[in-house]
Amino acid sequence: MLISPTREEFRAAQSLQSHCELRQVTLVRCAGWKAPAGTQLSEPYTLNESHSSATTLVNDVLAVDVSFEAFAVDANKTKVFSVECVYELRYGLGEGYRPEGNEIEAFKNGNAIFNCWPYFREFFQNLTSRMGEAPPPLPFLRVAVAPKPVPPTETQINPAPTRQIIHARRRVRVSKP
Repeated sequence: MLISPTREEFRAAQSLQSHCELRQVTLVRCAGWKAPAGTQLSEPYTLNESHSSATTLVNDVLAVDVSFEAFAVDANKTKVFSVECVYELRYGLGEGYRPEGNEIEAFKNGNAIFNCWPYFREFFQNLTSRMGEAPPPLPFLRVAVAPKPVPPTETQINPAPTRQIIHARRRVRVSKP
């Protein structure tokens, strides 16, 4: 799994990170279920993951709620199992430091999720194992700055005209000289 902030978002998150300390990670809510015995399932299974985050700033504490969901579907798109949970992360802010809105937004969508990911991986592994499923490992979470968009070249903007040559039972595209 990859989180790809822009360079500006990365800098904003770094600014907040340099003024805070993770003080607490708490499991706030969780749920899990699996398909009942006798459900007709077809392999292979596909694992899906999603996450979101929200923040609250009170005095010198930034609270970030991070929600995760991971579920597997079979070849026919029938849900096999699902695990959902919400963690609250509390960050103490440096004395007199007040983060700006863009710093909070970048931090909650990057650093907070990254800090919480190992807790969710362990929870997911444990719960799916208790469900009797062979727990598939959730991938490592990686953070990499998104590459700058490359402007299109003249050829990409105005491609050379093409003509079609029809051969027996197949079409081939050929660029005009």
